Amino acid sequence: MKIKKEYVFLGIAIVLLGGYLVFYDSNHSQYALPQLPKLEEKEISRIDITSSNGTVTLTRKAADWFVGEKNFPADPVKMPPMLSAIANLQLTALVSTAKAYDRYDIGEGKKISVTAFAGEKEVRRFDIGKMADTYQHTFVMLPGDPNVYHALKNFRMTFEEKADALRNMKVMAIAPENVKEITLASAGKTVTLTRKEVPVPVKEEKSGEDKKVEENKNPDDSKAKKDTPAAKTISVWENPAGEKADNETVKRLLSKFSAISCESYINDQKKEALTDPSHTVTLALDKPYTLSVFSKKKSDDGYPAVSSENDYPFYLQAGLFEEIKKEMEALID
Repeated sequence: MKIKKEYVFLGIAIVLLGGYLVFYDSNHSQYALPQLPKLEEKEISRIDITSSNGTVTLTRKAADWFVGEKNFPADPVKMPPMLSAIANLQLTALVSTAKAYDRYDIGEGKKISVTAFAGEKEVRRFDIGKMADTYQHTFVMLPGDPNVYHALKNFRMTFEEKADALRNMKVMAIAPENVKEITLASAGKTVTLTRKEVPVPVKEEKSGEDKKVEENKNPDDSKAKKDTPAAKTISVWENPAGEKADNETVKRLLSKFSAISCESYINDQKKEALTDPSHTVTLALDKPYTLSVFSKKKSDDGYPAVSSENDYPFYLQAGLFEEIKKEMEALID
């Protein structure tokens, strides 16, 4: 009789467990992750990013991206991660159905809303919260869905930039080894330096027994020297009077121009409004490349400047300009 009771209890347990599994599976299926439509990066032609800082619009024209209504060139380094995050958005888990959005920084005032378009058609829209505790996920929400999800990768910072920070900050880039001429102007003084290639100084001839051994070598010897290579040359810089400039100083100056980025742009002035520069550097390569720097106000963090390679006035970092100024003055003097 005791055995029969055990079988009864076991049967009841099996029924209850089966019922739980059926209920659990039914309940779990209600939280299946939304399936996002496939999207290619190349399809995206416009991105609207809205946050507490306002709305930033990025627009693609041909292969280039531009910021805002004035179509400032966008930073080519910052666009690929943004496009990848949008096109490859991947939900990995349901996080919350409780609508406690502030906990995930995805409520009003903290969330970042992203909308992507292909032409005039909206192709992706989602809200971004903070980085998840995994450091490998971001909290996101989808339109018309009150739930919070984990999205693969940490990408909130990619969309946190203000409009100015999304602009291309590069204002000049040259290959120093291709510069043929340098013109420096400062405080009413101007100097032009021209690159010349001169032969490397020949080493002193061998003498005594070493010289005799060299002369008596059989020209047909397999160890004899092959055809004499062309004479090596080195670059020197000279002013119009033939006076040589210090090569190391010139190298230091030119290295500053291999890639110059500005600190920020001057948005309340046009390039043409800046006149009478205090320092000007013009480098001749395939064409002239010119950087002009102007006196700064005490309230300015950097020096106002313009570049022949950029359509907008900008602030040049104070530290960088002081280095350029030092090399300029050494070469002019």
